[in-house]
Amino acid sequence: MSPIQQPAVPASKPMEIGDGKQYMQVNLIMTASNDQANPILNKMAGRCQLARLIDGKTVETHGYCTYTDADNNQIFEKCDFLPGQPNNCELTGGTGKFAGLQASIVITTQPIKSSFDDVFQSIGHKDGTYKIAPVAAN
Repeated sequence: MSPIQQPAVPASKPMEIGDGKQYMQVNLIMTASNDQANPILNKMAGRCQLARLIDGKTVETHGYCTYTDADNNQIFEKCDFLPGQPNNCELTGGTGKFAGLQASIVITTQPIKSSFDDVFQSIGHKDGTYKIAPVAAN
C-alpha cells in the first residue's frame, strides 16, 4: 500500500514495572507515500503514540497513529505488534474524504543507520487492502 518513513526519534528509556518487565512510551513522527499515488496514505504526515511492554527479550507494542494530508483530511490507525506475529494495523476511519475508511494492513520495517547517537530510524512498508464504507449523515 505505502512506504512509510520514521525520522530520527530520540530513544526513551524503559521504566521497570516489576517481575523483570519494563514499560516504555514511544512517539513516532511519520511521513507516508503511496506506491500507486492513491490518496490513501499518500503525501501525508503522521504521528504515532505507542506503548511497549518488554519482558526479557519479548516485546509487545500497541498504539495509535493519525495521518493528515494537505487539505487537513485525517486517517486513523490502530496497531498491535505481538511477539512471533506480523505487525498488524487497522485503518479505523478518518475525516473528510477518508470518512468510513477501513483496512487491515501488515507493516514490515527495516532499521536504517542513523547519523545520531541514541536515535532510532527505520523505513517501512504497509501492505493491505482498503474500502471506504458509506457514512450515515448526522
